[in-house]
Parts: sequence; C-alpha cells; structure tokens
Amino acid sequence: MLKEMISMPKCSVEIGGIIVLKPKLKKNRNGSALVFVLIVLLVMSILGASVLSLSVSENRQAVLQESAMRGYYSARAGADAMASHLISNPNELDNLIEKSKVGPTTGSIDGRDFEVYVTGTEHEFIIESISYNPDGLEASRTYLTMKEVNLLDHAIFADEIINVGNNALINGNIGTNSNHINFGHNKINGNITIGAGSTTEDIETAKTGMVDGFVVNELASPLIIPIPDPDKFPVVIHDGTTNINTNDYSDELDDGRLYAIINNINISGNSEFIAQGGGQVHLFVEGSITASGNSTIRTDGDTELFLYSDTNGTITFNGGPTQSNITIYAPNSTIAFNGGGSNPNVKGSFISKKFSGPSSNVIITQGTGSMEDLNLSEVAGYYRAVWSN
Repeated sequence: MLKEMISMPKCSVEIGGIIVLKPKLKKNRNGSALVFVLIVLLVMSILGASVLSLSVSENRQAVLQESAMRGYYSARAGADAMASHLISNPNELDNLIEKSKVGPTTGSIDGRDFEVYVTGTEHEFIIESISYNPDGLEASRTYLTMKEVNLLDHAIFADEIINVGNNALINGNIGTNSNHINFGHNKINGNITIGAGSTTEDIETAKTGMVDGFVVNELASPLIIPIPDPDKFPVVIHDGTTNINTNDYSDELDDGRLYAIINNINISGNSEFIAQGGGQVHLFVEGSITASGNSTIRTDGDTELFLYSDTNGTITFNGGPTQSNITIYAPNSTIAFNGGGSNPNVKGSFISKKFSGPSSNVIITQGTGSMEDLNLSEVAGYYRAVWSN
C-alpha cells in the first residue's frame, strides 16, 4: 500500500507547519471525443452547404448564359434572314424602310419571337433585330450594316466573258459573273472575282493570272448590273458635238455634275471627243459609240467622263492620253478596247456584258468611284458589312 501511494501523483499541503503529501486525482475526459465529433460535423455541414450553394449558383449562371446565347443568336438569325432576303430582292429595300417607320417585321426562331427594323438609304442601311425570351422580356439586340455592291470597285467587270488582251496592263480589280477569264501576257495587279459555281480548277487558273499578294473571290450569286434610265439625263447635247466643256453648262449642273443625252459618239482618223472644264460629265448615248483609227475619247485632268449605253451592240473604244478619266457603263454591250495609237493610260472602270482588251500596250487603272457616282435608278446588290451589338 505504501508503495502504491508513493507511486501515485502527489501534491503537497502545509497543515500546522507540517507538509502533508496528497495523491493527485486524474480528470475525467470521457466527453471530449463527442465534442470533437460535433465540431467536425458542424464544419462539414458548413462546407457542404457552401458547396451546394456554389453548385446551385453555377447551375443558375449556366442557365442564364445559355438563355442569353439563345437570345443573341435568335436576334442575329432574324437580322441574317432579312439580309438574305434583301440580297436576293434588293428592289424591296424602299418598301421595308417605309414599313419599319410604322412597325417591325416579325418572326420566330426556336420558340423565340424577334422584331426586325430596316433604316438607311439605298447605298447603305442598318438592320436592327431584337429577340425576346418566352416570358416576353427583351433578350438581345443586334445590328447588321449592309452596303451596296460597288461595281466601280473594278477596273473591269463583265457579266460574261473577259478577254484581258495580250499586252494590256491592269492596275486594279477585275471580275465576272462567269467562271472563266482569258488572261494576256501581263498579270493583273489586283483581286479577281469569278462567278458562283466556279470549280477548284477555275480558282487555281485565276490565281495564275494575278500578281502575288492578291486574292481570288468567288461570288455567292451573280452581281446585278442595272440598266441605265435615259430619263435621268435631262440635258440634250446636239449630235456631232465632240467637245463638252462643263463651263458652258453652268446652269444645268447638278452639284458639279452634268447629266445629258446624246444620239451617237462616232469619231475616226485622228479626231477626238473630249470632256473638260472640271466636275463630272454623264452622257447617255442612245446609239453607237465608236472611236476608230487613231481617234481618242479623253478628258482633261479635272474632269471625269461617264458614258452610258443600253444597246446590244459593240462599243469600239480607243483611249486618250494619260489624263483620261473615263468610265463606260454598258450592261448589254461588248466593249472592244482597241487601245489606239497613243498607248493610253485610262483611269476608270469598264462595266459591260463582255469585254475584249487590246493587244497593244495600254494601261487601265481602276478609278476611285462609288455607286453613288453612277446615275442609276436600281442597285447592283448588297453585302453584309459589319455586325455590332
């Protein structure tokens, strides 16, 4: 017993000056494990609730993002459907612009309604499309800018065949609704556009006809070449006139432009037909256009000449000297560019049914005109330019 007491933990107490040793009793720790378990369960419950809350939040966010994406693509699909319609039916643009002033064109995609508005002009307009959620609230809004196809963005554009000519040098783009171009000795310093349905072989052939760094474009559908309207040329020029000076028509000018009609332009030998005085001269030629021999059709350095024709014949053209700024717009004609004896450098565009270039050393340089420079009632078509939100 004494040995056991000695081995027990002890503590001392002084009683009446005598130190008495007392055994130290052990504490009861039977409940500590339960407390620890409860704390662990509490922490795990909090973590579980947090994870569940995060999961629910992420799921809700995913649903919202999916709804937003559906709304965006519904709005975009509405705008794209309208764009496709106007590309195929460009003459309906004015009616749709007027309709949008009263109310939208409506439709539905994937169970979501959308509204489409069209605003702008025949040269550039905006399609606005608004989509709605199934609950009727606006989901998304998008804008598509449409621009008119610019036929003058070509040195040459032909509805059918282009024969460039053996020694002609083309500085600018050329294009055709056909899928084939007959190239000469010189490569094209510009892009080449060929018609819808062109084969891989057609595209590869076109690539061999242009300088490196340019591209071959394939049309999705043929470009429209509108027919000029003679009623839009009110001033009458006497037949046989070969010198038109805009200073002589100051009262007839429309913002620096003369719009006139003439029966024929037929010159030969060493004669010339010249437009001068500055600004633009737009001539609708009712009959033939012929410059044969060493004759030239030209301008001074300050004047641009636009010749229009709706005949089915051949326009025989000999260019002028370096100063010439000439565009020939003849959607039903064949333009036979003979070049003439002066090896001209002509700046402008040749738009026709067929184009036949010269064997002589001539240079055709693309001008900088837009479709607004052409005196036409109809448009050539539209393309999708810019998407925005």
